[in-house]
Amino acid sequence: MPERPYANVWQKMLLEEAEENRRARDRRDLDDYEQMLKMAGLESGLRPESQPRAAPSPAPRLDYDMAALPDFGGVTQPPPRLPYDFDLGEPLAGPGEYQDGEIVVEGRHPSRTVKAPFDCTIRRVGWENPDNHSQGYGYRAYCSRPDGSGVVVAHMAPGSIPAAGSVIRKDRSMGRYAVPANGDVTGAHLHRGEYDRNGVLIRPNLPPPFEGQGHMTSGYGMRTIKGKRKMHKGEDWIE
Repeated sequence: MPERPYANVWQKMLLEEAEENRRARDRRDLDDYEQMLKMAGLESGLRPESQPRAAPSPAPRLDYDMAALPDFGGVTQPPPRLPYDFDLGEPLAGPGEYQDGEIVVEGRHPSRTVKAPFDCTIRRVGWENPDNHSQGYGYRAYCSRPDGSGVVVAHMAPGSIPAAGSVIRKDRSMGRYAVPANGDVTGAHLHRGEYDRNGVLIRPNLPPPFEGQGHMTSGYGMRTIKGKRKMHKGEDWIE
């Protein structure tokens, strides 16, 4: 590779700029000389003697061999930043600001749609604690049969549950469980409980809550929750 009079592309640019400035100065000097002759009524056509100019400073000595480096032929720009093509979801922000996110499990997007286990009517729907969405059931709904018994679904996506008074037929959608999770939980899932005609939570005897794949992660009974033994009066499911 032939030896170059500059150490890098940045020094090359500076040297070229300095040379262009020198040429411009020479042109200005010649124009000024000819203008002076015209003003004196002379047309000598003489050119001013060029003055010797100092040689440019030698390139600084480098601690490495430039010939060993690849010659890219100029300055390159980094590739443009590409926008993300997936939704990371939004955190739980507070009353009126909850946004439902999305997850991918084994290359598929679960619908998270919860089926009604029987015909029922939505009695109560909303946040268990409107001032703190990380407490208790979070966003939940109670759906009752004519005798007063029914099902409660918790940690649901706000806005996905039909309004109170709506009649839900068996196997029709009751809404979706939330991602990201809400209520007192460690991760996104559906909590589903069954209550009798007196409103007492009992061991659920219900079909699976999802149309597609899904499995129960925690059943009814005593369990350790956040280091404490307590009664879990329902079932936890994920799709």
